Amino acid sequence: MNPEKWKSVVIPIESYRVLKDMAAKERRTISGQFTFVLEKMTGKSIDPAPLPKALKK
Repeated sequence: MNPEKWKSVVIPIESYRVLKDMAAKERRTISGQFTFVLEKMTGKSIDPAPLPKALKK
C-alpha cells in the first residue's frame, strides 16, 4: 500500500459497520463513502493527493 496515498484510521467497529452499510447502499467503496461524508460535513472538496514522481508512469 502506498503510504503517500492511503492511511489507516481507527474508528469504533459500530461506526465502521454503519459506514460500510452506507457505502454498499450507495455503491461506493468504504474510502469513497468516508470522503463523501467528510465533504458533506465540511462543505469542502477533498481532492486526491498527486502521486509522487517515483510512482508516476
